[in-house]
Amino acid sequence: MNYGKSVGTDNVPFGSIAVFGVPNSGSGHVAFVVEDKGDHLVCVGGNQSDKSLRSGGVVSKTTIPKNGSNLELLDCVYPTNLNGK
Repeated sequence: MNYGKSVGTDNVPFGSIAVFGVPNSGSGHVAFVVEDKGDHLVCVGGNQSDKSLRSGGVVSKTTIPKNGSNLELLDCVYPTNLNGK
């Protein structure tokens, strides 16, 4: 949440980092945004496709609800130092 610049949760640009919280747990998940579909984000990330695969570190492209029962979108951030500065 403290990395880059916040771009909010609407019209999230490609390449942003989505920061999700797991309700009532204190844990979360991050993934790279491929597409904002309104109430869902298409993301690429690890340990997100299937409960049986999460412990294996599999990277997958998955559609995640912004406000689902397992994950809640907290913010999206965009890197500000892509030119190495």
